[in-house]
Amino acid sequence: MIENTLVTHKKLQSLGIGCISKVLSKSVKVNFGLSDTKTCSTNQLNSVDVSNCKTVPFNDFRNRILQEKSDLNIVIVGNEVKEFVGIGWTTLRVVQLSDLLKYPRVV
Repeated sequence: MIENTLVTHKKLQSLGIGCISKVLSKSVKVNFGLSDTKTCSTNQLNSVDVSNCKTVPFNDFRNRILQEKSDLNIVIVGNEVKEFVGIGWTTLRVVQLSDLLKYPRVV
């Protein structure tokens, strides 16, 4: 598994979708929620299929502040849904499976 991969825990489904933040020698650190990080073995995790998700380059996301009008107002960054509010980005919530089909993902 590589960094920035969306995953779910096989047994703890209540954690929702997480994002791998760091790959260690025998495990990975996964961000679940907005501030909860857990260390998990890779065999405890399932990758989330993001093949149907639209993607946006990081440069477009970073330069959004400089544009007056854009279709890029709500995006997925890591495992968070973020909205552009005029001067910056605010976190709306943790990503859900339905969001992957609706909003573009920053890669």
